Amino acid sequence: MQTVTPHQAVRKTAEQQSSALSIGATINVFASTFNKTRRNKQGEQEYAEKHGTDIDANKMTTKLIKKEHLSEITRHVNQTRNGIRHYTLPWDDNGNRRVSPLMVPKLQNYVTKRRMEWDKLVGKFADKWDDIRKDSEQRLNGDFAKYAHLFPTTREGALEQFTLRITFGPLGGKENLPLDLQEMWEEEDERRRKEISQDLRDRLYDKLKHLAKRCAVAGDEGTAFHKSNLGHVLELCEILPSMMLDGDADLMSAIDKAKFLLQHVDADYITSSKIVAADIGQKAKEIANSLM
Repeated sequence: MQTVTPHQAVRKTAEQQSSALSIGATINVFASTFNKTRRNKQGEQEYAEKHGTDIDANKMTTKLIKKEHLSEITRHVNQTRNGIRHYTLPWDDNGNRRVSPLMVPKLQNYVTKRRMEWDKLVGKFADKWDDIRKDSEQRLNGDFAKYAHLFPTTREGALEQFTLRITFGPLGGKENLPLDLQEMWEEEDERRRKEISQDLRDRLYDKLKHLAKRCAVAGDEGTAFHKSNLGHVLELCEILPSMMLDGDADLMSAIDKAKFLLQHVDADYITSSKIVAADIGQKAKEIANSLM
């Protein structure tokens, strides 16, 4: 009976799915919120006349609502974008990311969770809309009339100002293209696959280098060694094989070595001994350098 290791199984599954018509998907994130600023041309004109400067020398904006009212939503969008980047691969310059077949279910679960959190935050904003509008009336005083048409009068109108669109798109192969375009597709696909392979290597390289850097000062007075320094490396070791589109023996070897190095290690183990910390840091650096 032949034994198949987990990594072999991952590679085999990825190869089977890559050769099929469905070779993964693309994902794109679009988010919009209440547009809280407007250019203040009158203020620019008055400043230029008062100080004798060119009107184009200074730009002024009017904040329709306080930044703090949108801070949680803005933070959520940024975290969602970063999370999606974490689970996906570089693809094109239009904001699309590529999702490997084995990562689609995980990413769908992540997106569902982030959508639910988005709905809660937007609902919380809308619940406070009457107070937010009144606050703006006081802050803007006489200028509020100029912007009143931008302020919805109902909670439902406030909700309509927000959009979070996370779009999955099918990703087919060259068999979907006319013959005269298939060669062009192959060249572009090869270029992007090389970029993806390098991107995955860079991710592990950066985390291992960071781990080595933190190990060098672990236990020193005034420094802290966080367990996330280890957790980030181990999490990458778990998801990178599922994200690979092509075989990469050096990357797989680095993943295996990193997992073996850190399998029984915790933050206290590293901070308890300079010798231990230096040893782990040196080995992490060596594994990272093998990816160069």
